[in-house]
Amino acid sequence: MDVNSDISALDDCLEFGYGPYAFKCRNTRFEEKNPSDNLDLTQYYFLLRMSVTRSREFGIGIGALNMRGNEDNSGFSLTFPIKIYPNQSFGIQFAPAYGWINGNSINDNDLALVFTKGYGSFKLGYSSVEANGKDLDGSYIGFALHY
Repeated sequence: MDVNSDISALDDCLEFGYGPYAFKCRNTRFEEKNPSDNLDLTQYYFLLRMSVTRSREFGIGIGALNMRGNEDNSGFSLTFPIKIYPNQSFGIQFAPAYGWINGNSINDNDLALVFTKGYGSFKLGYSSVEANGKDLDGSYIGFALHY
């Protein structure tokens, strides 16, 4: 993800489960060039996924949020992922997450257009992390493998 000319981000996510139950771990690493600095935002969730139809999935996740930069802090977090697929190959995914660390709220919103073929997906998206009135946001290109 290209946040601005000085900051970029790399996002890794692993989700595994069976039926309506899943575990999700997502790490976003923000790297600033000048001055050289890093911030890691790691989210852990136990998910309950509900498919209303074959083309719609809604979920709720309860877990933890960890921020590592100059300090290491953790707190409680919730997520409410939504997937809508008008057909088998094309869909929209929205994954808002809300966390609280030491009385401060951290909002992470991810919106993506997804093209799926076989066991892979190509994503074009926009991600935004907001905390204490400061935003780290930008567009991204992603690839997902699934089974």
